[in-house]
Amino acid sequence: MISGSYIDFAVSWMLKSAEVWFFFTRRNLKDHERVSKRFPEG
Repeated sequence: MISGSYIDFAVSWMLKSAEVWFFFTRRNLKDHERVSKRFPEG
């Protein structure tokens, strides 16, 4: 049996990891845009 506290912990951990993942992804996208402007493809 999975206890409710374990489910709460898993949900909170997923939300926290999603926030961190979104933060790093958004920052990497900004860096990628800056690099692509500096070095246009083609």
